[in-house]
Amino acid sequence: MPRLDELFARAQDPGPTRRFDALFAFLLGALLSTAFAPFSVFPLAVLCLAALFLMWETATPRRAAWLGFAFGSGTFLAGTYWLYTSVHVFGQAPLWVAIVLMLALVAIMGAYHALVGYMVARWLPGPPLMRWLIAVPALWVTVEWLRGWVASGFPWLALGYSQIDSWLAGYAPLVGVYGVSVLVVMSAGALIATLREPGSARVMAVLVLAVIWAGGWWLSQLEWTQRTGEPVTVSLVQGAISQDLKWQKENREATFD
Repeated sequence: MPRLDELFARAQDPGPTRRFDALFAFLLGALLSTAFAPFSVFPLAVLCLAALFLMWETATPRRAAWLGFAFGSGTFLAGTYWLYTSVHVFGQAPLWVAIVLMLALVAIMGAYHALVGYMVARWLPGPPLMRWLIAVPALWVTVEWLRGWVASGFPWLALGYSQIDSWLAGYAPLVGVYGVSVLVVMSAGALIATLREPGSARVMAVLVLAVIWAGGWWLSQLEWTQRTGEPVTVSLVQGAISQDLKWQKENREATFD
């Protein structure tokens, strides 16, 4: 993967290499999916976002939307591959139905990221610190929240879930998953400002990055619950009912048993 400063230089280059930026954005999105379980490479959530933001920085609204669509499509194609198994293998739907349904979902999720890219390029120019530390995190997580409930919603792969093994998880009892998502996006913005901005702006970005992660470490040391009464031992057993039998009325009692 190119270094972030190399990627920024390429984003400013109008030459033929830019035709591959959409592919690179798609691969970045796919790589982002490995920040989530079971891989849990949580730093990639910040790094992949920072790379996307650098690509957006000098893009036109239309191009930023296209890059956002490619990025989101990569994330959800790689991160929700299990839909194919659910629909085709267990649901026994025809192969073409499973593929169409999966690609339709990926396209819808990509459209949310396209919306963010368009709005960032169209309406969020201005001072870099204000843009990347406040405006973009607020916009990104608002759209992330919207896709979690619009038309019944699809809240999978919210950025906050990628941080269950990082210090940012310390914020979860206070701000929830979307609050953690904000901090992930702020961290990506602060990283950009650290690389790109001179003087006091760089110092401020480094300070923000340090406060976010040091605060998460401190909160991770706190105990948010207290033991009361004697320990209780429980067991959870998954029924593992075959999908072709699960919804048959005549198997209801056997399933409950």
